Amino acid sequence: MATQPVLWRLSRLATVKTGPALEDPISFEVPEFQRSLVWPPKKRQELIDSIVSGYPIGALLLSERTKRRVTINGKSVDSPVYAIVDGLQRANTIADHLLAPFAEATAQLLPVDQVGKLAAELRALFKRKPPTDEAVSNAIVEWLRTVKKVDRTAFEWSKLVESVCAQLGLPETTKAQDKKLQVHVLELLKQIEARVDIGTYEIPVLIYSGPDGALPEIFERINTQGTILSKYEIFAAAWVGMKVRVADKEIRAAIDGRYAKLESEGYTVDRSQVANEASLFEYLFGLSQVLGKKFPRLFSASAAEASKSSSAFPLVALVLGLRLEDMDEIPSQLEKDGRGRYKLDAVTECILKAAKLVDETLAPFLALSLTKESSALAHGELQIVSMVAAAAAHGYDRASNYSRRPGAAAKEQKLRAAFPQHYLIDIMRQTWRGPLYTYAYERVWDSTGAPSDHYASVHSKEEWSNAMGVWLTEQLSEAATKRPNVSSSDKVILKFLYSKKISVHDQAKNQYDVEHLIPVDRVLKMTLGAGQTGWPLGALGNLALLERSVNRKKQSETIDEYFNRTSRAPSSAEQTEIEALLFCAAADTAIPKVNGKDSMTDAQYRALVKKRWTRMQAQLAKNLEIIP
Repeated sequence: MATQPVLWRLSRLATVKTGPALEDPISFEVPEFQRSLVWPPKKRQELIDSIVSGYPIGALLLSERTKRRVTINGKSVDSPVYAIVDGLQRANTIADHLLAPFAEATAQLLPVDQVGKLAAELRALFKRKPPTDEAVSNAIVEWLRTVKKVDRTAFEWSKLVESVCAQLGLPETTKAQDKKLQVHVLELLKQIEARVDIGTYEIPVLIYSGPDGALPEIFERINTQGTILSKYEIFAAAWVGMKVRVADKEIRAAIDGRYAKLESEGYTVDRSQVANEASLFEYLFGLSQVLGKKFPRLFSASAAEASKSSSAFPLVALVLGLRLEDMDEIPSQLEKDGRGRYKLDAVTECILKAAKLVDETLAPFLALSLTKESSALAHGELQIVSMVAAAAAHGYDRASNYSRRPGAAAKEQKLRAAFPQHYLIDIMRQTWRGPLYTYAYERVWDSTGAPSDHYASVHSKEEWSNAMGVWLTEQLSEAATKRPNVSSSDKVILKFLYSKKISVHDQAKNQYDVEHLIPVDRVLKMTLGAGQTGWPLGALGNLALLERSVNRKKQSETIDEYFNRTSRAPSSAEQTEIEALLFCAAADTAIPKVNGKDSMTDAQYRALVKKRWTRMQAQLAKNLEIIP
């Protein structure tokens, strides 16, 4: 076993995407434990800027593989093969840049002085429509992105002139004008080409030759020495040799999808495993994506779609009875089949059933869709993970290969009654800020290792009242001097509040806006103009759900003003429908006037907020069946 440090020209990394070339027939593989591929454009640009500026960008760690015989241009040659152990994103970014250096071009690439000279010449030639330096710069960038690379047939001065003039709405240039422009454009292209030519730069490369079994330790030591890898990415390396039988077709599809994405980028992926097998990391990765797609109310669907979900790792650890800080011990808690593969079918089945129970329990409250609502979830991952793990613990006995526990149905009924209460109060208390690994375990297992009754116990009236009182106090302390955003937590509380007010039929035919009953713009005119401090404009006591067409009709009016219009006022039936959503009388929303101007006081505003919150609190308690 040895690790050899060498320097490579960056031009060699182009073969990461193109495959071996006759003059340098090296090729690359991505081992199955590698992390996600794509960096955002800003980070990719920062890497290239660092290279051009001479800044260190770290070393690549490659694992030397057995050479393979390949045919290039009809000639059979030996191709040295390297697996990218660490540095995939850097290698990918460099390869992309070498092949298409202008694909993500920005104005920073352009030499400012030379752009200024070209723009000045264009202004002198086209005085009726003189272009600015910025307009010329933007046109050049757009042309570069179209050209993508230094190609002698496309990267040509006259084509740049033609494109810039077309984009700026300038007439075609004459031969005489071309002659004046040519000198500036040729120098511009020369400097641009020099700026993107990074092929001769060198990068340190560590080439490891030895058994694959040592790779996890090497990978983990890299992590402790400064490379930023997540805990899950370390597991990807540590569990590479641990195989799991994959019976679930959706998990298999999620795993295959991840590698198909890599292959679509031009990589040769090491997928030599048996078709129905995967590493333990891959399996949990695949299960994470399945959970996100099956239960988007619980787990992030967008993260699953982007292959970035990791919920199965802490979830499986908890279901196995492990504290989350001991997640790396997952393999020690699993049985193996006759072929030495870890058995996860029973664990997976009970997790999916438990997730379904939690999803069905919360669906009546979370199913209400609001307009302009983002896909971001109000709850943290560990909040839902602990609830699903608790449902699995109460329903299935890990000591008996996750068979159904006696009395599980009765226990699950208690969970169904208590889950919504815990979910909402945890959101209001912001209980799950931070990782809270120990906290998650204690909600699933008690000190004896038996399932904890935390989630099976409903809240008392006193606990509820205390939580509501603290929430109101916190809301009233948040003064605002501009329009506040309605947080995802506030929206969840509104969904719980209106779950019995807005029927499934209503949801099917209407859209609902979150509206401030005392309009924000009018409050700001009253307060800021008078030099007052801000009011708690975002307090839930000032928020209501209104049907979108109603909200558009009333615009900046209060409900009281909308009802008392002299023309186009809502009908009595429409007023009744609106009042059912207010938790106050329409007259309560009236803004007092002095000399025809709004003159509500802070005390009057707070009185309305408190009055509505008292009624909203009572409705929430009713919806959640809090003991009166």
